[in-house]
Amino acid sequence: MKMETPKMDVVRFKEADVIVASPAPIAEVVTLSALGNSDFDDNVVSGNGFSLAFPDISNGSYAHLLKLDSTFNNGTSQKTLKNLVDSTKVSDDDSYGAFNGTYQYDDTTGVYRLQ
Repeated sequence: MKMETPKMDVVRFKEADVIVASPAPIAEVVTLSALGNSDFDDNVVSGNGFSLAFPDISNGSYAHLLKLDSTFNNGTSQKTLKNLVDSTKVSDDDSYGAFNGTYQYDDTTGVYRLQ
């Protein structure tokens, strides 16, 4: 069986054109739940129609849906999602209970704030 070369058209532009692709929209409202009960495996982040278990985010499976450097401010302190999903810090889950709740993205500061 002989493989054929796919047919392709080459388009040459006369001017220096720029092609731009937009990133996926930022989830405006995100909910963190099940933190603070000493069970890292049931922690969940949800928003924009997705619901993800923390272990799946920390291993990179679904990290593209929400940036790991997203910052969550609960009114008294703030942590990045990367800190919250770090499976090497499972023992810290007890102290993360204060981060349960629904957050609104603040365009001005780029931080999710507890509603």
